[in-house]
Amino acid sequence: RVYGSAQAIIDTASHIYDVVHNMITRLRPSPLDDLGLVATLQECISNWRQRQADINFSLEVSGDLSRLNEKMNITVFRVVQEAITNAVRHAEANSIRVQVINRPAEPETAAQAQLEIIIADDGKGMEGQDFHSDVDFGLLGMRERAQSLGGQFRLDSQLGAGVTIHITLPLTADVLL
Repeated sequence: RVYGSAQAIIDTASHIYDVVHNMITRLRPSPLDDLGLVATLQECISNWRQRQADINFSLEVSGDLSRLNEKMNITVFRVVQEAITNAVRHAEANSIRVQVINRPAEPETAAQAQLEIIIADDGKGMEGQDFHSDVDFGLLGMRERAQSLGGQFRLDSQLGAGVTIHITLPLTADVLL
């Protein structure tokens, strides 16, 4: 009886945490206004390093990210934040690598300018995504954020081989300052 009550309290607390976490992720992170995207990502990684000293976090930024509009900045930050949170909570990873790359247009190949976000961990991996667990709701949110900006979301994973999330967002005139 005590065990059942304790489990009910744990389940309720976990649900409350998830609801509050989802509400918070919808709010605009104030460091984006004060510091800009790159510094906000650096601060995010630094905070994770302090909280999870046993995980090796890395951030690689390439290209100019200073001209992205507010929606693009929020999307990049939230995707990175959610992917890291999922990896820390569920992957049992030793390392998590974040890359944000501004790829300029290539007129010779007609390739459009795009922003790539790649988050990879070396954790236990996963199979199948049915978008019903809390991890999958986070993945669904990342996919929806990418699609809302005309982008693409891809998840690559195998059991025992980690997870790589790869998001490509077009850098059109409406997402640039």
